[in-house]
Amino acid sequence: MSTQTTTTGHQILSVPSGDEIYDALMSKIEMELITVNLPMLDEQYADETPDERKARYERYQRAYEQYDLAFAEWIKTFHLAVEACRREVMKMAEEKDRVADAVAMNALEAAFETATV
Repeated sequence: MSTQTTTTGHQILSVPSGDEIYDALMSKIEMELITVNLPMLDEQYADETPDERKARYERYQRAYEQYDLAFAEWIKTFHLAVEACRREVMKMAEEKDRVADAVAMNALEAAFETATV
């Protein structure tokens, strides 16, 4: 997850694709299981014994359990970032409304002052 800054100086969250999220998290756990490597696993392990295959699958199972934990943490962080952006947008909208209200009040006060003179 990254942010981009617009020409007005506001930040926008940039959400990575599912593959990008998966690969970023899985690459820290088990490189064999990132998306570019998955299609080659059968060929890479064509000569393994049933016991080796079982051990590899068990390793992969542990990797996917770790991935699930890492993904849950990523989602939690993502939700916090989205909430922070939402609060920032609301704050900007409220400030814009305050400025518009102040301009309107100043115009109204000026109209009263000129009407009573």
